[in-house]
Amino acid sequence: HTDHSADLAALLFALRNPNFDGRKPLALRGAFGLRKLLDDIETAWPWCRRGDYELDVAEVEPGAFRLGSLSIETARIEHTDASLGYRITGSNGATAAFSGDATFCDGVVSIARDVDLFVCDSAFPTDELNVGHMTPTEAGRAASIAGAKTLCLTHFYPECEGFDLTALARTEYDGEIVEACDLLRFHLG
Repeated sequence: HTDHSADLAALLFALRNPNFDGRKPLALRGAFGLRKLLDDIETAWPWCRRGDYELDVAEVEPGAFRLGSLSIETARIEHTDASLGYRITGSNGATAAFSGDATFCDGVVSIARDVDLFVCDSAFPTDELNVGHMTPTEAGRAASIAGAKTLCLTHFYPECEGFDLTALARTEYDGEIVEACDLLRFHLG
């Protein structure tokens, strides 16, 4: 969906800046449809056409692959037909998992199994508006079942305003909980 991919157009445009000439190719990995998305962006906005920089583009299926020193596992999650969750393991053994938009499902739990950091969709505070997304309570449950060390709640919709999201997650999860914010960084390993 656009809330997870619209920035790609801005990135493609920014990469036309001569300051990026001669840099290493940018590796883009995503679910089925990534190549078409890139083509559609370049058709809609010709100024986003790839310039003097190289993109290394691959569409990934559920399974495992390497990207430089990183080991990446993907699993189907319930949101759209192409939705994937990602588990990334660094060369130091540190692990992070990303649910993306998701309904609580086995795929979400499997990618988060025993990770150091689990970044999880927590779009709505209650089940009443929860279509294709998780609540903080469900994110806490997934982190607890998976044995994740730290849970980072993210992807908050306006309906989350005024709710104590950490307290909602805490009803299911006893580990460290962090609410995502712009420019948040984690150092793992």
